Amino acid sequence: MKVLAAPWRKRPVADGGDPCTHALVIGTSSYAHLPGPDEPLGPADGPTFGLGQAQTPATSAWAFANWLDASYNNPLAPLGAIRLLLSPSEAEQQQIPQLGALEPTVELPTRKNVSAALRAWRDDCRTNAGHVAILFVGGHGVQITKEDSLVLLQDFASPDQENLLSGALDVGSIRRAMCGATIAQDQYYFVDACRLRPGIFDDYATLEGALRLDVPNDPPPSVSPVFYGASSGTAALGEPGKGTLFCQALLDCLDLYAVEDPEMDGKWTVTPSSLYRALPKRVRERAEGLDASQKATSGGDIGEEHTFHELPQPPKVPVTIGIDPAEAGPGAWANLWFGTVADPVVDHAALAEPITRPLPAGLYSVEVTIDPATNPYTGTTHAIPLPVLPPKSAFTHKAVAP
Repeated sequence: MKVLAAPWRKRPVADGGDPCTHALVIGTSSYAHLPGPDEPLGPADGPTFGLGQAQTPATSAWAFANWLDASYNNPLAPLGAIRLLLSPSEAEQQQIPQLGALEPTVELPTRKNVSAALRAWRDDCRTNAGHVAILFVGGHGVQITKEDSLVLLQDFASPDQENLLSGALDVGSIRRAMCGATIAQDQYYFVDACRLRPGIFDDYATLEGALRLDVPNDPPPSVSPVFYGASSGTAALGEPGKGTLFCQALLDCLDLYAVEDPEMDGKWTVTPSSLYRALPKRVRERAEGLDASQKATSGGDIGEEHTFHELPQPPKVPVTIGIDPAEAGPGAWANLWFGTVADPVVDHAALAEPITRPLPAGLYSVEVTIDPATNPYTGTTHAIPLPVLPPKSAFTHKAVAP
C-alpha cells in the first residue's frame, strides 16, 4: 500500500535538519469527470465550464520534476524532497513510456491527495527558514478575479462535489499561507495553466470551496515570486509530446536563457529577477514559432537577490561568426580562442557561410582574416574581445569593399 503524500524523490539531506529544497509538482491532463477526446463538450456556463481533456500538463510537470531531480543545484539549499502528483492522458502515456508506468509514490492529483501533499510539503518547509520551497502546478486553469489563479484537479466536476470549485486548487491562498519566521524564506511558484474566466461565475456573488490553506497572521517570506504561464483572461498553449510552451520556456531559461554571471566571478546562476526578465520573452518566442501568441506574466516578491539555481559549469551558448557583405566570405576565415591564441576553439574556419558553434560562456577573442590574393575585399580584424553570454552571441566582420 502506498503512503499518502510520500515523496517521489528524497535525498538524505531532507532528514538532516540543514537547509534544503522541498518541491511539490502537480500536473493534470486526464480528468475523471470531463468529456473524452471524442465526446462533445458541455456548455461553457455549466459545471464543467465547457472544458475537455488536456494533453500536455502532465508531460510538463513530469519534465520539470525530472529537471529538479537531475539538474537542480542550489549550494545553500540542496535538493531535499520532491512530491509528485500526475494524471497523464492516454496520448501522453503513449508518447512518454514513463508516464504509462508511474511509480507507486506518484499519486493522482485529486483534492484528497493534493491536500495531503500540500500539508506535508508545508510541514517540511516549516522546519528551517533556510529551506527553499518550490510549487509547480499545471492543468486547466480558471480565475475569478485578476489577482487569483485556480488550477483544476483530477476530480474536478465530480457529481459529488459540494460546489463548483471543490475540485480546484487556489494557488494564491497557498502562497499567502506559506508565511512565518521559521518557514522557507525563499519560495517559488510556477502556475502552468490558462487564466480564463468562465461566464458561469457571473451568476454568483461569491464562490467558495477551492482547496486552500489557512493563512496565519505571520510575516511573509523574503522571496516569493510567482510565474504565470498566461496573462489574465488568456489561454496557455502546448505541444503534444513536448509539453506546455510555458514549461518548455522555463526549462530553456533554467539551462540558458535566464543564466547570468553578474559578478563576473564564474558563478552562472538563475535568480528571481533573471527569470522575471527572460521567461515571458522566451514564452513569447516559443509561441511565435508556432504562429501563435501567449503572454506569460509574473508577480509576487523578488526581495533581495537570491540564487534559485547555480549551473555547475558555464552554459553552452550558440556563437555565430559571419562577414558583411556576404560576397566577402569566400577567401576569408575566422579564428576564435579562449585564453591563449595557441589553443583556438575555432581554427581557420572558412566564412563562405556564417559558422555557428555551441561554446561555454566566457570572454573570447576573435579575428577574421581575408586573403587579398583570392578576395577583392580587405579589412583583417585582429584579436577583438568577444563576450560569449547567454542566450546567444554573434560577431559580424565588416569587410572593406574594393
